[in-house]
Order: sequence, then C-alpha cells, then structure tokens
Amino acid sequence: MALAQMPVVRGPYDSEAQYNPLDIVYVGQSGSGDSYVCVRGNIDKPVTDTEYWALMARGRDGTAGAVPSMKVSDHGTWVVNGIDTGYKLPQATDVFKVQSMPSDINGSAGKTTGYYLGDISHVTGSPKTAMGWAMLEVISGGTDGIQRITMTNDGSIWQRTWHDTNTFTSWYLTTQFN
Repeated sequence: MALAQMPVVRGPYDSEAQYNPLDIVYVGQSGSGDSYVCVRGNIDKPVTDTEYWALMARGRDGTAGAVPSMKVSDHGTWVVNGIDTGYKLPQATDVFKVQSMPSDINGSAGKTTGYYLGDISHVTGSPKTAMGWAMLEVISGGTDGIQRITMTNDGSIWQRTWHDTNTFTSWYLTTQFN
C-alpha cells in the first residue's frame, strides 16, 4: 500500500540522513545551490545518482537545469522523471475523514495526517490537563510534523511539533477561551 505524501523541503543534503521519495534537498548555499528531489528512499546516495535523485534546478552560479517531470500515475502515485515513487498524492477523502482518537498519540497513529475525534482523558501523549472530548489534527511532513488538539468542553487549543522522526516538543497552550 502506497503512502500519501506531498513534497517536503528538507534543507541541505546530508549524507547521513534518511530520505524518502519527494524529499527536496539542496547542495551549496541556500538559494544559490542546486536542488534535487528524491525519487527512491535512501541513505548515503549522492544527489548525482539518478536512480535515487532528480535535479530540480541548477543554482544561480550554474547553467539552467532541467525541471524534473512530475506527474501522478493512473493509480494515484507520484512519478518523477519516469520513476514511480510509490507514494500517493493525498486525496481529500484521506485527509478530511474523521477517525477515532488513537490511544497513543506519541506513536505512528499520532503522526498520520488526519483528523481524530474522541475522549482524550486517557490518551498517552496528550497534554496533562486536557480532559474530555477533543479533535486532534495531525499534519505530517515525513520526519517532521505538528499535532493540534482542540478541546470541545472549553475551546482551548494545544499544539506541539515533532522532528527527526520521534522528538516531540512540549505541549503549548495556544488559545484559551474560558
């Protein structure tokens, strides 16, 4: 089963980082270096390896680069320079479908893009003072993302992010209506 994903800008290329299809990196100075899009997941594959990377644009110091061909296949997956990444374009029915609240929002269920509704009182990873029914919104960018909880009893909104796949920030109360 292919995963739904949009392109994610990851910043400068790092030979020790794990890259997924549609991750975008640059080599050289930001804004003036060459940009590449990952077409096959990899670790330590140089951006010049066309089996794993496609040149998106040459930096201002180089000659104009070819913009990669990016399209969606008949079965809904991203195709970059003729290579099917196996990653699906998110569909509105996938993103906006409201699902049951997961029991642990620190795990993979809490990092899956979507909307979740349920009692948050006993959910592992929720804010300590959040009790009662809530709507959880998750926006995932692969290794980074955001969780936002709106409490239905008092309208408070809590937010936190994660980075490097599993490092969460602390919950932050962004809005309190009562």
